[in-house]
Amino acid sequence: MKLCETEIVTFTDGHRSCFRARGTLTEADGALRVSYRDEGDLVTLTVRGGEVCMLREGTLSAAFSEGERTAMRFLAAHGEVPLTTETLRVRRTHLGVCIHLRYKLHFREGAQAFLLKATVRIISEEG
Repeated sequence: MKLCETEIVTFTDGHRSCFRARGTLTEADGALRVSYRDEGDLVTLTVRGGEVCMLREGTLSAAFSEGERTAMRFLAAHGEVPLTTETLRVRRTHLGVCIHLRYKLHFREGAQAFLLKATVRIISEEG
């Protein structure tokens, strides 16, 4: 397990948001897992092959795979919104991992495009 700092920058509808948190990075069974807390909820990003999955403790989940149509699931409300992943790039370095993601959520009113860049930087080695 490694301690890491995660920064997620999201662009949508002309707005930019930036989130930063400290957490952990682990590797097991061919997957890279980044865990951190957001407003008290545990969030886990799992990178395996050409797919990135996000699970926010009891709240929502999503799977991103380039060119695929999946869904963002709202667990508490038992609902979902169709999701299309346009591009997904994962780059691993000795300092951590960078994820570049372009996707659309398909609401009844129309599609909303998102551009997301997640940077996970190792800050110390543990265990």
